[in-house]
Amino acid sequence: MKNESFISGMVTDIKCLGKITFLTVSHGAETFNIVATHDQAVGYNKLKNLKNNDYITINTNQQNGEIYTKEIVGVEKNNKGTIPESSNAKNYAILLNQIRSYFFDNNFFEVRLPSIHPGNNKGDIFEIDFFGKKARLSSSNALYSTVMAANMGKVYSIQRCYRAEPSKTSKHLSEFDMLEVSFLGQCFEDLICELSNFISDVFNRVNKLIPDQIKALPFEEIPVVSYADLNCKYGLLNKGLGKHEREIAKNGPTTVIHFPSKISTWSALPIDDNYTYSLNFLAPGVGEVAEGCLRDTRESFLRYKFAKLDLCDQLNWYVDLNPLPNIKILSFGLGIERLAMWLFGITNIRSLNCFYRDKNISETMKYGK
Repeated sequence: MKNESFISGMVTDIKCLGKITFLTVSHGAETFNIVATHDQAVGYNKLKNLKNNDYITINTNQQNGEIYTKEIVGVEKNNKGTIPESSNAKNYAILLNQIRSYFFDNNFFEVRLPSIHPGNNKGDIFEIDFFGKKARLSSSNALYSTVMAANMGKVYSIQRCYRAEPSKTSKHLSEFDMLEVSFLGQCFEDLICELSNFISDVFNRVNKLIPDQIKALPFEEIPVVSYADLNCKYGLLNKGLGKHEREIAKNGPTTVIHFPSKISTWSALPIDDNYTYSLNFLAPGVGEVAEGCLRDTRESFLRYKFAKLDLCDQLNWYVDLNPLPNIKILSFGLGIERLAMWLFGITNIRSLNCFYRDKNISETMKYGK
């Protein structure tokens, strides 16, 4: 910064101690801590009714590493109210950037996958009329991601997904960001290792950039526990982890592996008649953040499965486009908003969405107040 310069931006913090005022002004990605004194700052009285989220332009100079005010050039009052979620949006933008940086540094290709899927509609999905044909908004791009990995080796996508769950719990959204990762590997342990490396690396990257915003506690290794062991402890009876998720992860992030066939994703490769090569990643205070598996890519299995579900016309493309049906493809899908909840200590997932639809765009907006 030059010795003298103009700074314009939004006031994010202000402390007035009589004849001296301390300001924090945000301008884009930069934040400035500025000192204004009554005897040196021309127009000091303009600070009298200044509040957070007002806009200010200041002529400053730098002395001994501190930024001092020469003149308060202008103040623009913000009378339209504020969007409290905007501070979370800045942190979320940094998180997205670091996720992409991780995959770029580790030689993954980012791919763009369909948001409109053809065919019959089952489950918690949003139906649409696609020029007279039945279609739905994407709730997962796992199959597309798997095909791309078979062709490209290592891929990821970050896209909006949609689920028509009429839930207003603190960790559900109808429209959310899904990270889907697929790559060729040697064994199921490669998936455990990749997910662990991703979580640890992104945590460290974000913590380095905005350490004051990280609320998640540091961790060294992510422990791995089998569903069978948890079944003995909690009596799960081949059901999902449900209410036990937060208890399991109360001491730190945890990966649970080898779920029963009855509750695993249909595309997970079986270990035996009872369990599959599958996993869930749990975060403290949030619960499930990601799930993944070693894909069952056997052509005979897939064609049998699609025929049994009467989905041949809808999903045979998946078999036809997979050039290597006997290779090992490892995948996981991660809810980015849930990851952000854990990292930034957010208790309600809606706090990450500046325009969620509950009440007048956002029920936390305080227009004119």
